[in-house]
Amino acid sequence: MTQPPGTGSLLDQLNDLRRQVAELSRRGPAFPACRVVLNAAVGLSSGVDNFAPGSWVVREDPYGWFTSATPSYITVGLDGYYLLNYHSDVTGLATTAVAASKISLNSNTVANSLASDVAVPSAAGEGAVLDAFRARVFLSAGTKVYWSNYANTAGGTLQATSFTIPTEMTVQFISSR
Repeated sequence: MTQPPGTGSLLDQLNDLRRQVAELSRRGPAFPACRVVLNAAVGLSSGVDNFAPGSWVVREDPYGWFTSATPSYITVGLDGYYLLNYHSDVTGLATTAVAASKISLNSNTVANSLASDVAVPSAAGEGAVLDAFRARVFLSAGTKVYWSNYANTAGGTLQATSFTIPTEMTVQFISSR
């Protein structure tokens, strides 16, 4: 039983302090997450949506939600609210180019997209940093999450990293309510 500070024997006070330190250092529950990154730069086909092009590797996937396929996807394992983020960098674009990224559900078509980002480079050869992001969306267990890039002109390259920041797809469970 916790006693007022300075009461009880020295041994009782030390044991109470140890219990309090142990309680404070206990970790909270870890929320399920799946994070995959692009392994190497890959050229994009122009005028079409390129779903998970190239090879993707797992950075965090304790529950085995990621499926490496053509295209790759992440299958949600729990009903609940999720944060979705697809961060990518497309380079080698002309000044007339439009680059986009999208996150789609249950099929590799942009008709089912729920998050997107679009950018236009300011000079020839410049890149476009894209973040398709959805802060809180309800997904049912079994929902498949796909991601894609688009460039309307030839020469676009999806970079694996840009200034050490990886091209990555993250599906993070937030809460059940």
